[in-house]
Amino acid sequence: EPDGRFERALGFEVAKGDYLCCTGRLGEEEICEVYDLKKYRAPVYNPLFKVIETKKEKTIGLELRGEQFAPCLRIEALDAEGRTVQAEISDNFFDLAPGTVRHVTVRCGGDAEIRITPFTEVWER
Repeated sequence: EPDGRFERALGFEVAKGDYLCCTGRLGEEEICEVYDLKKYRAPVYNPLFKVIETKKEKTIGLELRGEQFAPCLRIEALDAEGRTVQAEISDNFFDLAPGTVRHVTVRCGGDAEIRITPFTEVWER
């Protein structure tokens, strides 16, 4: 909601929703940073990680190798139509640091596909 701080920082009147104003204090000084939301685009961060998948009966083994920091990886088992199916996942919702290896076992019925989603993809939606 515009409240005068925007106008003082920008030097002109603004409408609700056009700008983001971040305020804070540095010692005794009040700081105000203003971002034009029409021009600002957040950088897209797609963390890099490799997955080696092995299947044996109703068990899928995953070996994940971090190349960049991947925050909060989520593992899901999907059916042929892309719907989530019931699965027992040995480890889920974890961070993967560069140079680390994580082994995960997924037990589910039928031929499931595995989807691994970093939390950064949720931020982009």
